[in-house]
Amino acid sequence: MSNDQPAKTSPANAGVLRQTPRPADADPTLLRLAAARLAIEGISHQVDGGRFAAKVVAGQADLFQADIFSDGHDIIAAALLWRPVGQDGFSEVPMTFVINDRWQASHVFDAPGEHQIAFAAWRDLFATWRKEILAKHAAGQSISLELTEGRRLIEAATGPKGRATAEDKTALEAVLAQDDALAAQGYAARLTALTDDQVTELMIRARPART
Repeated sequence: MSNDQPAKTSPANAGVLRQTPRPADADPTLLRLAAARLAIEGISHQVDGGRFAAKVVAGQADLFQADIFSDGHDIIAAALLWRPVGQDGFSEVPMTFVINDRWQASHVFDAPGEHQIAFAAWRDLFATWRKEILAKHAAGQSISLELTEGRRLIEAATGPKGRATAEDKTALEAVLAQDDALAAQGYAARLTALTDDQVTELMIRARPART
């Protein structure tokens, strides 16, 4: 067996965004689905559109890249998914934004063997909320409703449909308790606590489940 590590690539939610006129009798459900579109294109490490296995060297880090973009102005996030062939469930490696629509993630396959890889992307509702509330606060606008929205996003992540692990759920519940304790100190103190970088990282991991 060679020390080359074959890996099959499979795009997730791939598609082409097109701006087309909306008919007056368009189905509202279809319009909502269209507004939530994400495109994943220009995938690296694939041969003939993923029909054949690509290869990387076992034990060496490789960069996996893709162009990821969406309609609208929401912040998006992405992850590289991988698993050995025949194994249930994917492991994830967070992807980072490079430039324009290009995203990348580095991963090392420790041993030779066949693996499947894919890419996932989603709208990061918490990061979008964070960006908007900080902009409003800097402009001197009221942020009382936005603070409530932020709490609801965190509560959803810790609820029955949330994806937070037990450890992350405990940490997020502590954030909510801290927000309660800061209520008497005004909006600025609550804003600082809810928009902390650590809270954002917790919320990235607690994103909605993939569909």
